[in-house]
Amino acid sequence: MMRSLLTLVLVAVSLIASSAAAELPKPLQAAPVIEARDISQLREHLGQEVVVTGRVAEAKWSDSGKVMHVRFEGVAAKDFGLASFESTRGQFDRGFGGDIASVLTGSTVRIKGTIQPYGGRWEEHKDRVEILLRWPNQLTILELGSR
Repeated sequence: MMRSLLTLVLVAVSLIASSAAAELPKPLQAAPVIEARDISQLREHLGQEVVVTGRVAEAKWSDSGKVMHVRFEGVAAKDFGLASFESTRGQFDRGFGGDIASVLTGSTVRIKGTIQPYGGRWEEHKDRVEILLRWPNQLTILELGSR
């Protein structure tokens, strides 16, 4: 009798433990870290969230002031870059102590975001992949460039 009761308790505990384990959330996966120069890895992660690191060769606003284009050292603009829009300029300027384009140029940065196909009008960039900068918390300055 004691042995049957013990078996019943063990089975019940086992069932409870297995159902509880099935309800646990899956562990968060860290986004892969990719160098801005590694175009093949960037393309391989199209549609995925990644962390990209690199030194910014140039960041500048378009003549219209509607789009900021960010280009990395050793990376052709037609292959990969960052873009940010006029609607977020104030957030970035305030978050980084002034003109964000000036702050970024020459700085080593880390950006977290989703790799996506270029969505602009430049035909020569049709194969480009990019990350859109929407929020200041996507961007970390690892080493400030000289202005």
